[in-house]
Amino acid sequence: MPSGVLMLVDYNKRWRTTNPVATLNLQTDSRATYNGDIKVDEYGTSTVVIDKNVTWNGAYDVAGTGKQTTVIVSGVWNMTEDSNVHNVIIKEGGVINRNGHQLTTK
Repeated sequence: MPSGVLMLVDYNKRWRTTNPVATLNLQTDSRATYNGDIKVDEYGTSTVVIDKNVTWNGAYDVAGTGKQTTVIVSGVWNMTEDSNVHNVIIKEGGVINRNGHQLTTK
């Protein structure tokens, strides 16, 4: 069964990565759809870039725990749950479909 998680930014006790930083570039030369949530813990910094040819169906930092989060939208983000983001950048052609969900910026 799929986890439903597209990216997890999490403190790792084994390697002591107390300031995890991750960038997820959702990009393609043709049309593509990605499904799954982005989860970020209180130590994590993450950026999600949605290219103009991409549709992403998912939620971002539902728990609202991320240290610093950014989403850059040139394609389509279809929210599947309430999401929390520090910075939202919507570029030309970018669309965020909230689908009745709350997008909270910190």
